[in-house]
Amino acid sequence: WLFGKTLPKVEGEFTANHIFITIFMIVCWLGLLTFFVVDGSIKIGQCFEIPGPLLGITLLAVGSSLPDCISSVIVARQMKI
Repeated sequence: WLFGKTLPKVEGEFTANHIFITIFMIVCWLGLLTFFVVDGSIKIGQCFEIPGPLLGITLLAVGSSLPDCISSVIVARQMKI
């Protein structure tokens, strides 16, 4: 919901004319969401007494493997194997 209010529609003249504003907003959202993920993982690590480097490596592994997993599930559901 919030993305729809702060980013322009995909189609239309506004997007073509204001591409730099769109890119800037995407970078802002990426930075904000990254802050919340890192802050949340640090707080979880402190609660369970997990060392920071272990948490970072785990977050990196999940972040790099999850998109592949999701795309494999989508392809498997479409039965395009």
